[in-house]
Amino acid sequence: MLFWAVITSLLLSVSGDRPACSTLETTETTNFLIRKLEEQRVGTCNCSENATNCLCLPIPSDNCITSCFHDGLRKMSRALPIIDRVDLQRVNTSIQILQILQCEPFSCKEPCNATATGNMVEFLYAIQGNLQKAGHR
Repeated sequence: MLFWAVITSLLLSVSGDRPACSTLETTETTNFLIRKLEEQRVGTCNCSENATNCLCLPIPSDNCITSCFHDGLRKMSRALPIIDRVDLQRVNTSIQILQILQCEPFSCKEPCNATATGNMVEFLYAIQGNLQKAGHR
């Protein structure tokens, strides 16, 4: 993971051009995780109620989204089986690369400022929406 970040930084400094913010593969991985959680009825609890058996994750409420997504993915990784952790790590690494490449809206480095929370599926939909924004810019 750190290796790719270093390679990407070196390529940017040598080429001087910013590569495209490719998000298609990460969007597909996020789609896969959403379908899996919905099929298993895991991660679809209601965070607006005072649910005790619900993993409620930060949904970014401003333009600085990256740290909220890293935080939420880390919490999901602890809560889900090891098989899902590989896909979660893939999404997390992609978000880190988008941040290094300064792809909007992932370029911010501020702490998470989330005024809302959502279940795992809502959280992944928030990631997916922002990946689509980054891919269209």
